[in-house]
Amino acid sequence: MTIQTHDFSRPPSLRPETKAKLAEWLTRSNVLLTEAIAGYGIKVEIQLDECFSAWPGPTLEQWSDKAVAFRVRLSDIETCSIFAFPNPLAQVLSGAMMGAPIEEWPAERDLTPAELSVGEVLVACITNSLTESWTTETPPVIRFVDCEPNLRRTKNFKPTEPFVVCRTTIGTAVGSAQWCWMMPHEFLSKLFGSPRSADSTSGVSSRQQLESLAREMNAQLAIRLGTVQLTAVQMSELRVGDVVVLNQKTTEPLRAMVSGKVRFLGWPGRVGTRQAFEIASDATRRNRTPGTTSQVNATANR
Repeated sequence: MTIQTHDFSRPPSLRPETKAKLAEWLTRSNVLLTEAIAGYGIKVEIQLDECFSAWPGPTLEQWSDKAVAFRVRLSDIETCSIFAFPNPLAQVLSGAMMGAPIEEWPAERDLTPAELSVGEVLVACITNSLTESWTTETPPVIRFVDCEPNLRRTKNFKPTEPFVVCRTTIGTAVGSAQWCWMMPHEFLSKLFGSPRSADSTSGVSSRQQLESLAREMNAQLAIRLGTVQLTAVQMSELRVGDVVVLNQKTTEPLRAMVSGKVRFLGWPGRVGTRQAFEIASDATRRNRTPGTTSQVNATANR
């Protein structure tokens, strides 16, 4: 059969309008950040690369144990966001800001307390640039909290909740690298998804906000292969290699359930090395007639 795949392991995408606003804001901020760093006698080129939604686990695993990271907080949001820098880039920037420029791209090493302190100055430049580039009357208040000792093992983000990653390339005289701003969706919603004032003309705004929240909610889709009833004796006699016959006929579609309720009917299949499920119909739209459900007892065949 022909299967049209849908990768449910991917996190929900950013809303196009929110992504556009975020990119425009960070692009303006990068212009101011370039000027701020130039004030220390350092010539850099800063370019926003991408903003996207991702799962924390795989994203954080890509960073080195010696990556340099700082937690920053937005007012009224308990969870922090994180500025993360590759270790060599942090060395280059901190060295240049201290008046001791590095002549070649360095190897990873632990930063000195002085270098970490200069890193906090760099964070202040970033947060100031973000505030000054905000276009509305009330800019966000983003403040430094503390250093993140180990980015790969941070407890700042929940593994089951996607977060937003903004990647920016900084080019220096000795090389370039990407630094990232990682933030929970709550952080982004506070920036761009705040409820509008009471003078909104209709309920469209509220409906859009509810739709936005619904898009970011996670739900588990479970495909039920079938069931069987066994006696206690049959259960005790099961061994590796036994075949248990289920009450699911091969001519009948499988049931896909959301929150314990049957939502779709479809057929099993395969995509590459992964099992798959092709949706054939919407179970909620099927006509149902009352009846009795028969139970089938099956034995284990050795």
